[in-house]
Amino acid sequence: MVATSGSVLLPTPAVHAYLTHLLQHTTLLTPNLPEALLLAQLAGRNFGKLENLTLEDRFELAEYLTSKVEWVLLKGGHLGYELNGKQVVLDILINSNGHKWEFISDFSDSKNTHGTGCTLACNFLISMS
Repeated sequence: MVATSGSVLLPTPAVHAYLTHLLQHTTLLTPNLPEALLLAQLAGRNFGKLENLTLEDRFELAEYLTSKVEWVLLKGGHLGYELNGKQVVLDILINSNGHKWEFISDFSDSKNTHGTGCTLACNFLISMS
């Protein structure tokens, strides 16, 4: 829906259709941070700009999206997070019952990121089954 470059890949009417027709059939939503921000904004909640997101904002954004689907895996690779003086990726898994899990991995500054979210979602689903 939103590329790593920030380009929106779907026209706004298609994203609205996504919100109103597809999400109700979704069990696990795996947005990257720009996608999550866009979905929330179109659903009526503005969390601001990507570069200004705090840790608390990320959790609040993921929690907000669980009002639309049962499970959200918010992928944090588009914006590193500093933990103990080191840049890491923070992925947040949350369900509509409020249970939360954090997945922390090393942040790799790379331009070769195409398809990483799809791979993450696939690997996650395989490991959960």
